[in-house]
Amino acid sequence: MDAVIDAFQEKTIEENTLIIDAQVKKKDEMFIIKEGLAAVLKPIGMEMFGSLGGIRPAEKLLRPGDLFGEIAVFYNVARTASVRAKTKMTVWYIKLWVQLFLY
Repeated sequence: MDAVIDAFQEKTIEENTLIIDAQVKKKDEMFIIKEGLAAVLKPIGMEMFGSLGGIRPAEKLLRPGDLFGEIAVFYNVARTASVRAKTKMTVWYIKLWVQLFLY
């Protein structure tokens, strides 16, 4: 367990930064909030109508101690939502490296 904890690094994220973009296939990082607030943004209803206006994304507020980005990392699936910094944040993050060995 100590090896997993030691693998986390700390970084600062500026307010309004898009930390996770659900449209991007990159899914190798997960985060724990140390300080600050972030918003989870997930479309309401059918995504194809999102550009028509009037449809706002559902928003959930993340606080210190909350973990995000883990679903895509643990289950190797597409991101389920985007996450944006609401304030300046300090997070612990881990970037997972998957190595494929060919025999």
